[in-house]
Amino acid sequence: MTDSIAFSDAQFQKVLASLEALKPGNGIHWETVIPVFLSAFLAMCVGIVLELYKGRRERIKAVEKKAKDELTAINVATVAMSTNLELLIHYTFQNVIPHFEESHAAYQESLRVPNLNEEIEIFVHSVQGKYPHIMMTVPELNILEHDFLTHLPFAIAYAPELLQKGNWVAHLARVLRKHFDDRNRQVEIACRGAVKGASFNEIKSTLQIQESIGVAECVTTLQLLEQDKIVEDILERVGRTYDKKTGAAKKIIPPDALADALKRLREITAPFIAAMAGGPPPPEPNV
Repeated sequence: MTDSIAFSDAQFQKVLASLEALKPGNGIHWETVIPVFLSAFLAMCVGIVLELYKGRRERIKAVEKKAKDELTAINVATVAMSTNLELLIHYTFQNVIPHFEESHAAYQESLRVPNLNEEIEIFVHSVQGKYPHIMMTVPELNILEHDFLTHLPFAIAYAPELLQKGNWVAHLARVLRKHFDDRNRQVEIACRGAVKGASFNEIKSTLQIQESIGVAECVTTLQLLEQDKIVEDILERVGRTYDKKTGAAKKIIPPDALADALKRLREITAPFIAAMAGGPPPPEPNV
């Protein structure tokens, strides 16, 4: 920023008068010239210093305001990530895990049903009462997606990984919504009676689809919880780089249920991930 220097017309005229008095032929009256020149010079110096001081104060205020605005934006994003965590934990225990456990158990039980009409009929009639969460739909998931590139470029400059992790949160949220939509559609088909009169193999196929959806929900929920927490930690770290005079960075204490949710989801998904990598198949549930 270029500093501007200005002095009044009166000051300028005094300087000119002093210079005019120094010309040959006029005679030099030092007792008159020196006080005038010094007065004009000092006034000019005072004006320059005041302008520099004023410019410096304005720059400091602008920097302080910019820092406060940036920290506010970081704190808002941190609270948004914390809100996502709480919402995902609620979905995990109230919906995702119960649906997976019962759809997985029902499908595994269907594989053990003897190929006898009586046994098949008993199993079919017991499914809904024994495994009610299979027919449980999912409410709309409102994950707060933050455009870090647009709103927090200064934070990305300090922590470039924030852009990558933030994009993962947005992507995984969309994937999880797609899984929920798939499950709701399967439940809607069953509620309309589309499987009524279906063969036992078709019923087993429907249960297998529900189990697959349940596994996908657990895997994606686990990844989304992990990535959201990483983003929250990055934001808190960036917020702590600001001077305390600017304000306080948000420090979020995750709920105790987060550790429980991560632990249970890892227990559920580990066998399936291992099986996809060529390991042993997932164990059958205890029925």
